[in-house]
Amino acid sequence: PRQDAQAFWGSGFPLFMCAMAFSRAVLARQASPVRAWSILPRAGLHVGRRCSSTSGDQAEFTIHPYRDRPELGFERSSEFCMVTLRHPDLVNATRNRQLEMYRTKYSDRVVYVDALFKKYDKTCTGFLNADELRGALSSIRVPSTEFRVSELLQRHGPISLEEFRNVVTEAWGRAREVDFSCDLAEMHAGMAGHFPLNHCRAILFVGRASPVHWTLRSLRHIWPAALVNVQVMRNTSENPNLDPALMEVCMKTYARSGIPGLLTTLDLAIAAAKHSPTAKGGFCVRLVPVADGGKNAARGEEMLVPLRGLPENRSVGLVTQLKARFWGH
Repeated sequence: PRQDAQAFWGSGFPLFMCAMAFSRAVLARQASPVRAWSILPRAGLHVGRRCSSTSGDQAEFTIHPYRDRPELGFERSSEFCMVTLRHPDLVNATRNRQLEMYRTKYSDRVVYVDALFKKYDKTCTGFLNADELRGALSSIRVPSTEFRVSELLQRHGPISLEEFRNVVTEAWGRAREVDFSCDLAEMHAGMAGHFPLNHCRAILFVGRASPVHWTLRSLRHIWPAALVNVQVMRNTSENPNLDPALMEVCMKTYARSGIPGLLTTLDLAIAAAKHSPTAKGGFCVRLVPVADGGKNAARGEEMLVPLRGLPENRSVGLVTQLKARFWGH
């Protein structure tokens, strides 16, 4: 009997069964990943330290270098980083409700831009002169230097509402289609020190070699509400309560990163994976939303959302690797 028991435990079959149980629990969403992880320690496996809270009622951005997983259906090469968002309004929403939130977001953005134009068209001519244009651009954190304003006026003449919409679109980016998935957890399952991507998440892809400040557009697009401003912040010390007084601005629209060596989206993903969002050197995203559906060109209350980095994901799932090792296929 002892030899039979040793052969059984040495075969790897118990490890395979634990992995299968974990995979079924996460993919079928019969238990949260936190509860699913509790299966593994009892099998004597080492579980890495989880680096941040993952409760479903909190928002979180993540970024990591992506390797294609055919079963997810994204069909992306290894030239991209994946940006995800866990948001309380998205977690349990139906697909139709998720899509409706993003349609409303872009509708609110148009309303806000139109209200902003009306607010700064103080002469009521239907056009913005140099001073009016400078004020409008400054209010949405778009560069409003003399050179920039002169360039726009030389290109367009006095700025009409339609031209102002184009200027804002140039700064904020065009609307992008967002993917959704509840099946991302296995990509990083078992990686020490990094908790998997649990819950339903919104997803966008950014080129690894893209300038780092282009990531701001992805953060803006993936958030399910219209935003006036987006900035990436970095902690200057340990910051368990995400106190903005203990942060510095790392990236803002049209500005390169103030951190040496942080030039591309891949650089940001690697740097974010080294520190949790509450640690010194960790990252958060400052969001300034549009208030009242944009009707009054008013801003809402600022928010700080953690930006968690993860290592490059596995291209083949954990269960697939175990099956290949122990069963030869």
